[in-house]
Amino acid sequence: MVLIPSKAISNVVAYIKSRQGEDGGYLFYQYEDIFESSVDDTYYALAALKLLREEIPYKNRTLKFLYSKIEDLNLHSAYYWVNALHILQERPQGASKVDALSMLSGRANKWVERLVRSDMLDFERVSLESDLDRSRDSSAEISSIELPTQLEQLFKTLDTIKKLGLKVKQPNIRDEVIKKVLSFLKPDHGFGFTNSDVPSTFYSLTILS
Repeated sequence: MVLIPSKAISNVVAYIKSRQGEDGGYLFYQYEDIFESSVDDTYYALAALKLLREEIPYKNRTLKFLYSKIEDLNLHSAYYWVNALHILQERPQGASKVDALSMLSGRANKWVERLVRSDMLDFERVSLESDLDRSRDSSAEISSIELPTQLEQLFKTLDTIKKLGLKVKQPNIRDEVIKKVLSFLKPDHGFGFTNSDVPSTFYSLTILS
């Protein structure tokens, strides 16, 4: 139960629903459906509605939007795509969807390998090259890019593979993952890149579990 007044909850729900576009997805900045919805905003909208125990509006339209984005998924957006489907209790099925998932599986395994075997500078380059699925204005002149940490991205990629019901294909990669994660362990017993922090510690413990 969310501990805010019921009237406030209804206003929050109205706000979230107002962010849904004609394509069925969501975007924080909606204006006459000029802008295409984003996968990450769609996940957060669905997660918020679920938290508030609200029905998902136009569910089939949202599913159609998500499946329309599968070929564009990258290292960042795949995590949100899979978790959005999870909230909608959707199990990918049908020949075309299975083929798309097979393609996504191949990508995810390559991402794991690159994340584990790259140093920090190379990781930042990989993140920028992956064309992170960020919302931006129509002119694309103003774009806010916040790079995820290496641990965060590794956690999200492995979680994506798990939720797809798949396994990391590369032999011995599990040992490399463990070695990489343990390299982030700091003297204060937390995990992080330069210094330890709570989110990185969570990602590390989850990966090692």
